[in-house]
Order: sequence, then C-alpha cells, then structure tokens
Amino acid sequence: VMFILPVFAVRDEPLIKLPERESEESSASRQESEATEASTAEVTSVQADAVREIEGSADGEVIVRVSMPDGVKEMTLAEYLPGVVAAEMPSDFPQEALRAQAVAARTFTYRRMLDSLEGKGAHEDADVCTDSSHCKAYTAEAVGEEARTAVNDTDGLVVLYSEEPILAVFHSTSSGQTENSEDVWGSEVPYLRSVDSPGEEESPNYTGEVRMTQEEFKEKFLEVFAEADFSGVAEVWAKNIVRSDSGGVITMQIGGVEISGSTVRSIYGLLSANFTLTVDGNDMVFETHGYGHGVGMSQYGARARALEGLSFEEILEWYYTGTSVGKYNLN
Repeated sequence: VMFILPVFAVRDEPLIKLPERESEESSASRQESEATEASTAEVTSVQADAVREIEGSADGEVIVRVSMPDGVKEMTLAEYLPGVVAAEMPSDFPQEALRAQAVAARTFTYRRMLDSLEGKGAHEDADVCTDSSHCKAYTAEAVGEEARTAVNDTDGLVVLYSEEPILAVFHSTSSGQTENSEDVWGSEVPYLRSVDSPGEEESPNYTGEVRMTQEEFKEKFLEVFAEADFSGVAEVWAKNIVRSDSGGVITMQIGGVEISGSTVRSIYGLLSANFTLTVDGNDMVFETHGYGHGVGMSQYGARARALEGLSFEEILEWYYTGTSVGKYNLN
C-alpha cells in the first residue's frame, strides 16, 4: 500500500485539524485529526510505567493496543511495526528508505500512544487502528525479512522536534516538491515544510488523468454542494485558483462555491490536489501530479534519496525540517 491518508472528506474541511501554537493537543494522521508544533508534554511516572520505559528499551518492551476488524489486540512494537512497513512500502525499495519508513511509523505510533495516555486518544480502547485512512495500514501476512530488518535496525528510534515525537505524516509521491502543512490543512507546523524532492518521476503515480463528461462533473459536485451554479459554458465553471509554491491547489471556485483543493480531490477521486482542469469537447479533464496529500516524507522521494546514498537519518531530517532522529524518554 503506497499511499496514506486517502481523502474522504465531503465538505470543505481540513483533513488534519492543526491546533494553534503551543496547544497541547496533538492527535495525528487521520482525516479530521489534530497536530501540534510538538510543544513539551508532561508525562507522569504512571504513564511511563504504562509504556514500559520506552527510553533505552527495545521495541519488544513497548506494548501497543491495535484496533483490528475482529477486536483490539495487544502486541509489542517489534511485532506490530514490521506489518506496518510491509503494508506501507514495497519490499524492493532500498533498505535505507525502508528504515526511514520504519522510523516514521514508530514515531506515529509513539504520538498516538502519548495521546492515549493524555486522554486525547483517537480510539476509546486502542492506541492505533489498521485503517490506512485513519492511522496506518497493517498486514500480518507475508511480512518479509526486509521489513523486519528495517524495524530491527532502527530499534527505538523516532523523529523528534523540540524533543518530542513529531506528527510523522507521509505520502506516496510528491510533484517534485512537498507541501507546507498550512497549504493543505490550514495551519503551520514548523517541521512540515515544503522541500525539493527530485526523483519522483519513477513513481507509477507521478502523473494521472481523470476524465468525465460535463454532466458527470456537475452531478458529482452538486451531490456535495447543491447550491453550486453551473450556468454558462463549462470554461467558466472553475476559476480563481490559488496554488501553493509546490503547485497544489489551495482553494478555487467551482460553480461559484469556494472550496479547498483537497475537497476537489475527494469529490472527483483524484490522486492529488496538484491538478489542472481543462475542457476537452464535452469532457472535463483533470491532470494530476503526485499521489497523496504531499506533506511530510514522500516515499518515492525517500527511495530516490536512498539510491543517491543518503542514510535513513538524512532522509528523515530532509523531509521533516529541523528535526533529529533519536530515542525518546517518557520520564
């Protein structure tokens, strides 16, 4: 599974609601979840005991509660993370890219566990789930040695900003430059900055096309925004497009309704919000660049960086601005 956070929002809402600066709320990675600027959180000794002394311990000493279709299962991170890496990244990617993926997945899990301990968990009885649109994809089947090695080689390592685990969001493929968090979700996070990401052209989803009739285009939009006005020729239905420096659509008007590019992506099933819309006869044609929300680490970008000889630490610190890779102490 090469993508994360597919877009299911049907109204013009941020996919990740990022709280104001210094907020203590930091739920991560689902469509309507929350992020933080990684301000220092106070964790009690009781909480530290509940996570079995993460500092200095192996993944085998950390218990995570995973919500699965058949119920909640407790397992160690050593058991859980290889299934995430195997589900999220192809096993034939370079090992340094797989290691970067393992650290990003571990960081996400730490963040979710801290949220649970602080009473802000995304699940009532679990820390994470196996729904890739909400948490992270997971498989218990055919987990190869590559994924297990990536987890073992990075045992206990997470991405830190201001000494706290970050919101380690990632996506399949950027347009050649990742997005700033505020251009996608409305609020600025200091480590989720736009960076160059060459080599994305190797992704099978670097470009895409969605074509539909003008009538289908109107019907899909009116199902969500019944107030839209599609009078006049099709060439004037979409206008006032505002783009990020990376080329993604921040906002635009369709049928007189102002909406986000992410919402357009959801309505029309696009690979990304980095798109152009043209009229071709009786058809409306979207052409896209990249796959996913475009924020944080690009998986195909990580692949390209690894092939250039970068280490997993260098890959992570490139995509998550101002961060470092290290152990995290809950005490």
